[in-house]
Amino acid sequence: MKKDEFNSRIRLCFESVPDDLGDDLCLVTGALIIVQKVNSKWAYGYHLKSQGGGTFGEYHIVCKAEWNQESEWANWDLSVGDYRVFDSSTTKSFEGCGEEETIEMFGELDILWDNILKMGWDLEVDSPYDELFLCYKSDFNNLVDSQSSFWYSEDNFDTVDERYLGWLDIEHVSGEIPGNMMFVD
Repeated sequence: MKKDEFNSRIRLCFESVPDDLGDDLCLVTGALIIVQKVNSKWAYGYHLKSQGGGTFGEYHIVCKAEWNQESEWANWDLSVGDYRVFDSSTTKSFEGCGEEETIEMFGELDILWDNILKMGWDLEVDSPYDELFLCYKSDFNNLVDSQSSFWYSEDNFDTVDERYLGWLDIEHVSGEIPGNMMFVD
């Protein structure tokens, strides 16, 4: 699938650790990446979140939109599963979830995730960073520097023609995941 055949919403939070990692390589403390086929009622995501005490939780998310004719916006329902690996039991509460599209989109999500975030062992860094997600600060424009963290937000969809994804409330999605940080719109 070509990149322009799916939409995405990307949110990152990371911290610079110059003494250990240098000025550009940063520790990721939160990541929310969501993909969707253009104008599909279905969206799929991964969320990494700091849990405190140096631990992180990884989750996969399946989202289903219903168009509200009266209010002319989409309402989204979420189902969250543990780990950053799709489990079909996550979709049992949804009627009409196509297994083929779900697997295809989680494949696209894996590619996007791996292009943005790197595991420490892939970059050959020392412990404790070797088992954590890292990113290069220089890969991102328009960073917001707040409370010793860098925040990144990117929406890749046509805000005029896309019927559903613009109505997905990032703060609501992030709030459904346990942890010590939350992304806001």
